[in-house]
Amino acid sequence: MEQPIWLLLPVFLVAIAISAFLYYRNNKQKFSKSYSLLFFFLRFLSLFILGVLLLNPFFIKKTKQIQKPIVALLLDQSASMLVTQDSLEFVKNMTSNINRLKQELATDFEVDFMGFHEMVSEKEKISFDGKKTDLSLALQYVEDKYYMLNLAAVVLLSDGNYNTGHNPIYRTSNTNSAIYPIVYGDTAKPKECVINALFYNKIVKQQSAFPLEVVLQAYGIKNTPVQLSVIHKGVSIAQKEIVVDKDNFNSLVDFELQTKSKGLQKFSVKLRYQENGIAITRKEDFYINIVETGNKILILGAAPHPDMGALASSLRKIETNSVSIKTLTDYPFDIQKYQLIILHGLPAKDARSQKLMKETGWNKIAKLFVLSTLTDYNSLSELNQPWSVESPKGVYEYAQGRVDPHFAVYKMPIDWPTKVEKFPPLYVPFSKYQSQRPSKIMLYQSVNGYETAKPLLYVYRDKKINNAVLLGEGLWKWRLSNYSRSGNFAAFDSFVQRLSNYLLTATQKDRFHLENKTIYNETDHIKWLAQVYNPNFELIQDAEVKLKITYEDKKQYDYAFLPHNNSFMADLGSLEKGRYNYIATAITPDTIYAKHGEFVVDSWSLEQQQNSANVDLMNSLAYKSAGKVYYASRGASDPYGELIQELTDRPDLKPQISYTQQLVHFIDTKALFFVLLLLLGAEWMLRKREGHF
Repeated sequence: MEQPIWLLLPVFLVAIAISAFLYYRNNKQKFSKSYSLLFFFLRFLSLFILGVLLLNPFFIKKTKQIQKPIVALLLDQSASMLVTQDSLEFVKNMTSNINRLKQELATDFEVDFMGFHEMVSEKEKISFDGKKTDLSLALQYVEDKYYMLNLAAVVLLSDGNYNTGHNPIYRTSNTNSAIYPIVYGDTAKPKECVINALFYNKIVKQQSAFPLEVVLQAYGIKNTPVQLSVIHKGVSIAQKEIVVDKDNFNSLVDFELQTKSKGLQKFSVKLRYQENGIAITRKEDFYINIVETGNKILILGAAPHPDMGALASSLRKIETNSVSIKTLTDYPFDIQKYQLIILHGLPAKDARSQKLMKETGWNKIAKLFVLSTLTDYNSLSELNQPWSVESPKGVYEYAQGRVDPHFAVYKMPIDWPTKVEKFPPLYVPFSKYQSQRPSKIMLYQSVNGYETAKPLLYVYRDKKINNAVLLGEGLWKWRLSNYSRSGNFAAFDSFVQRLSNYLLTATQKDRFHLENKTIYNETDHIKWLAQVYNPNFELIQDAEVKLKITYEDKKQYDYAFLPHNNSFMADLGSLEKGRYNYIATAITPDTIYAKHGEFVVDSWSLEQQQNSANVDLMNSLAYKSAGKVYYASRGASDPYGELIQELTDRPDLKPQISYTQQLVHFIDTKALFFVLLLLLGAEWMLRKREGHF
């Protein structure tokens, strides 16, 4: 009860007093003694119930919930599953087997189906067209989806081959559910050596060394030398010889490559060995975009701070960026070679800080100010920024970011508002903020859930240069929060990279921007973004933007960029593998801009090299998770029936019973309403029968 229980006594007495007054002291209708007593009792109950409801009492409702144990069906839908199979017959049989598992396990289990290759899908459609296989991603997906639920078993229908992601063995260390692999493919391993995977950066800087990692897998050719070579423009630029020293052989072979060429370059990894006097050769192609050094960015701090490392990590993921980190102790240095300077805790009271901001070229460099407890707010006010912030005099508070829905200076991902509101608060000055001239606010401050009009992040132009101010420190916590929630830094990286791209726009003096990659996979759904600016570098949408691409066979395709969130977007869909040239044009009221270049759609044939099942991996997954391996290709009488029997016979796979407690207020119960209605209705009907109302 929300009120003290002793208040029931006054309610009880008041109900008696009113009822007694109506039917004894003020009994003008002259009811008989028995009827007066009955009416008194009915009215007392009605008044007492109403009085109790005013006290807002409640009770705890306990509900029993029964959850069946969950069996997750994971189907490998990569192309390697069909290497030795008739595709139509295989799909038909697989569909039948999965339906059988669902039907026969449905009585005792809740059965969920998921397909995977390089991604995970919960769609019921069964197809085997995946170009890559990420087993670890699929197992992690199941672990995350059924966290804290009654997951009994994971049935993994796969050949065990993977060529992207982490080793799935590491995903079994934290799982409490048994994995039951059903192995497809040829379990009798042939004698072979294949390139299992290639790892490389798709964009590298010209004349700089870049790594290439080749995953080599061999079986049954012990003591055989294997030659690996990297080919560029028909010439071998790196070679290594590896001796296979055991029957089941896996090796990661490192190369460090370098080229003076520029632009989109094709490389090949060639594998050669001999078996029974016959030379066997395999080749895998890949593309790298060799670029000149792009933007030079300086992160300068009043003192070392983890925010600086977080910003650098995101900016360095753009391969063309050259990012340096310095503090005031490194000053003096040449600032004119940088296109963007990120100033953390600056301007400060240090004399070097004052000298830095008086240097020649200072006003021609884009800047991002990140305010901290080391910032000198008196010096900051002298920079004539759009918002003046009085010195907090050592008083700070925590504020979270809230996105301004009208911010349209540059585009952010559609889920950015919900993500940033879940990030930890930044440490901001508790001070008076006053707007002095126009700016564009991206984030407002939200303090203890209260939405304020104070800016947390705003952008502005000063002498045709883009600048920004972040009024708080603690960005490193955003980066960690992003990883803890999503398992990656994508949202934080996007925030930092898009902000830096905007700041660099004016320094590049380019009013037409394309967001596109130079290398795609043939399974990618390709979309290009474009931004067009007016002479004041404000985004406009009254431009006509077109794209023409030309394939290797000279066939041309035309696309139109359509308005999309203050930008333009062209949907190219999926393209045939090969090399393409493009010309993009933007027609504005005052001029015409054009950009041209090339890109490549690469094939992914590593799946086709997997001719046999990875039995060792499947056995390891089952052993480490206390599961059991079944083979669909060893002539077993009925592997699916055996698995169903195994799961239904396990005594530990039982429904999970849980109880939930719910706070229910009496005023919300319909039964009490009908009791009250019945009491008042009964009193009225009896009075009417006696000829009184």
